[in-house]
Parts: sequence; C-alpha cells; structure tokens
Amino acid sequence: RLSLQHKADRLAQLIETIDRTLSQYTEGTQPMKDEELYKGFTPEQAQRYRREASQSYGEERVQTTEERIRGWGNQKWEAVKGEMGAATEAIAQLMDRDPGDPEVQAQVARHHAVIQQFYPAPAEVYSGLAQTYTDHPEFRAFYEKIRPGLAEFMRAGMEYYIEHNLKE
Repeated sequence: RLSLQHKADRLAQLIETIDRTLSQYTEGTQPMKDEELYKGFTPEQAQRYRREASQSYGEERVQTTEERIRGWGNQKWEAVKGEMGAATEAIAQLMDRDPGDPEVQAQVARHHAVIQQFYPAPAEVYSGLAQTYTDHPEFRAFYEKIRPGLAEFMRAGMEYYIEHNLKE
C-alpha cells in the first residue's frame, strides 16, 4: 500500500511539473535558450556581436541584459521586437521632417523606451547606440534596407532626443 501511495504521489508531482512546463510554453514564459536569444543571426555573428557589446559596454552589462531577455520568454520577446520594428518603421515614415519634429521625437522616445527594456540607456549609452547605427556597416545596412538614409536620420533623431531629454 505504501508503494502504491508513493507511486501515486510521484505521478501527481510529475503531472504538476508537466502542466507547469506546458503552461510556460503556451503562455510564452519559458526562459529562452541562447539560440532563441540570437535567432536570425549565424552563430559567428552572434558571437561577434556579443564580443563587440562586451568590449563596448562591459561583460557584466551584457550578461545582465542576456539574463533579463532570457527571462522574458518567447511571447514577450516577440512583443518587444514587434514594438521596436513598429517604432523604427514609424521613424522611417517621418524622414521628410526635421529630426526635432515633435512626431519624430515621439517615435524616438518610443524607440528609447523599447531599448530600455533591454538595458538602461542614459545619454552616453543611447548616444553610443546612435553612433553604432551609422558607423557599424551591418547596422547601417539593416536600416538602409528599410529606407535609404534611415541610419543617419535615426542617429540625428536620437541625438536630438538625447540633447533635449536625457542631458542633465
């Protein structure tokens, strides 16, 4: 009888574990794996980008950011990526305006808010990101594919935002 009760308790525990795991996957709260974190990049690109980020911002900041993102799960990851894409597309649609235009700046503020979900982005960090958009060939190419001139426009809009909203 104890053996049967022990087996029943063990099976109940296994069922609870399976249910919890399934709900994490269906709700998108299962921690992401490295290959999901860098999805869309070749392993070589992922290693290089990680190394460059570590050199620029420090290993501790990179690890903290990776842990934060891993904890999001796929559903939040996709939502944040979608919001970033929407902000970028909105900025691209406003390229006929001055970077300081209120609507442009509203979208840059949206972009900054998304970045801050990944890591704190005070003036110096956000400025470094703006510079990366124009100076790093792969980042520049990414934005130029969306719309020619977007990398420069993003940088100008971000620099205006920094000067008027992030400088103390």
